[in-house]
Amino acid sequence: MRAMLELINSPVSGKVTEVLVKEKETIHEWEPLVKIATEDGAVEKIAYGISGNIVSVDVAEGDTVSAGATILSLRDDFIITGSD
Repeated sequence: MRAMLELINSPVSGKVTEVLVKEKETIHEWEPLVKIATEDGAVEKIAYGISGNIVSVDVAEGDTVSAGATILSLRDDFIITGSD
């Protein structure tokens, strides 16, 4: 099966407070990827329900993002772990 590139988008607007992954890193389903502080002061841990390899990280600590903005690209490995 051929790997699929997934664009991971921010579900919230706010300021990136921490990037928890690096390019070429392997991640597992629902592993926290980025932390974003919203305007109301909440800090959201952004995770995604697939595993794979990080192709690119498109944000850095201190960046301001809008809801829907791409924060990273992930190559899906199609390994089902049952963690979701």
